[in-house]
Amino acid sequence: MRIVEIRGHHLESIERALRRNEPNSLRNIGEYDYFLYFQKHEEHYNPTFARNCFRVYNQLFMENPHVKLIDSPDAICKACPYLGDEGVECNNPWAGTGFEDDPKCITELTKEGDIKAITYFGFNLGDEVRFSEILRHIIDRSWLKFGYESLEAFKRDFNKIFHPKIVALYNK
Repeated sequence: MRIVEIRGHHLESIERALRRNEPNSLRNIGEYDYFLYFQKHEEHYNPTFARNCFRVYNQLFMENPHVKLIDSPDAICKACPYLGDEGVECNNPWAGTGFEDDPKCITELTKEGDIKAITYFGFNLGDEVRFSEILRHIIDRSWLKFGYESLEAFKRDFNKIFHPKIVALYNK
């Protein structure tokens, strides 16, 4: 069984992407053309890194693999050209410009943020679960951010909010 390692702060990235209501967002994507989604980010990210993000997101949403939740460089981070030798430093040229999510991707502060995100979405560091379970936890904890007054109201509109393929993965 192949396991995909994902950091906590990438769960937050998935949640933010699901809330975007624009063409080619993860929320509305029909044929899962994630490459278009990450192409929009290539002006701030290295193209190789953006393509890897596409590959990992595509794997998560299309294959529903087992995921291990970690607080160190994961399947996405490992392709970052700014990650120093063996993931011990970050040489991100965007650091301090406001375009980076975290200029020091491997600091203790970031690890604490990873653990906080993992816990917020109902998991523990080191948990291994199917991506569909992670997606359910992300969506179920995000109803207020979608502008709903209750989870029940959010669930009533669920099929209107998300593409059928997202709904199918959620229901697995």
